[in-house]
Amino acid sequence: MLIININKILRKNRKILKQFNPEGKTVIRKKHLVNMGFNFTYHTHTFTTKNGNTYQFCYEFGYMLLKDEKVLIVNQQKYMKMPL
Repeated sequence: MLIININKILRKNRKILKQFNPEGKTVIRKKHLVNMGFNFTYHTHTFTTKNGNTYQFCYEFGYMLLKDEKVLIVNQQKYMKMPL
């Protein structure tokens, strides 16, 4: 039952990120994700850039928390390969 519930949360998070990111990269206010029911506790994997920035991913959609309660949403790129 726990796995089923976590998968539901991850799928919902993915759907929300996809909805707000039709162009591949966007910045939105964190409150918009929260209002849609996004759960920041769960993600499928992380990616840390050479500059030390860390993205949390829900499948192929990633996000990074920014200053001023904003969130950068990105699509996973080839160089951001998900770990096996």
